[in-house]
Amino acid sequence: MKLRPINLSALCLLLISNMTLAANQTRVYLSTESHNQQTISGLGVQYIALAPRSELGVGLFSSLNHATINDLQGDTQQFAQWEIGGKLGYFDVFELYAEIGMDMSEGMGNLAYVSLFEQDEYDEHNSFEQDRHDDLPFNVDGFVGIGTGISINQFITIGAFARYRQIDSEHWQSDNQLYGGLSLSVVF
Repeated sequence: MKLRPINLSALCLLLISNMTLAANQTRVYLSTESHNQQTISGLGVQYIALAPRSELGVGLFSSLNHATINDLQGDTQQFAQWEIGGKLGYFDVFELYAEIGMDMSEGMGNLAYVSLFEQDEYDEHNSFEQDRHDDLPFNVDGFVGIGTGISINQFITIGAFARYRQIDSEHWQSDNQLYGGLSLSVVF
C-alpha cells in the first residue's frame, strides 16, 4: 500500500495530536560524571514526551558543562561544552533509558573558524592544506550511554548513568572514554 501525501500528512497530525495529549515533563538538572580525576559537570534542561497512556517516551536535552580531561600525553585539558542529545526509554517513578548526544560547541567553533579565517586563505591562495581542514567543521565530540533514575517525589528525580565518550581536539585526544555519573533533576 502506497501512502499518498495527504494520508501521510493526516498520519503525522494524528501522531502529533496524541503526543500533545500525553503527560510530558520539563526538567532542569545538575549532573556530574567522572573517570578517575577527570570530570564533566554541568547544568541542563530536558523535555520528555511520553506516548499516550504509556510510560514509554523520548527526551531531548541540552546542557552547558565544564570538562577537565587528561589527554594521551598526560596534560590536563579544560574546556566548556554545549551538549545536545536525545533519550529513548521508560519514564515513570523508575526510569531506564538509552541516550546519544554531541558537543555542539566544538562543531560551532570549528564552523566559525573555517568560515571566518579559512575562506580568506582559500580565496587568496586558491588552495590550502586540504587534509588538515577537511574534517574540522564536523569533528564534534559525541557520546552514547544508558541511564536509570528514581523519582523521590513528583518534583525530584535522582539518576545514574554511564557514557562512552569520544573526546578530542585537533591536537590531542582523551586518555579515557568511559564515564559514570549522577544527576539531580527538578521536574516541572
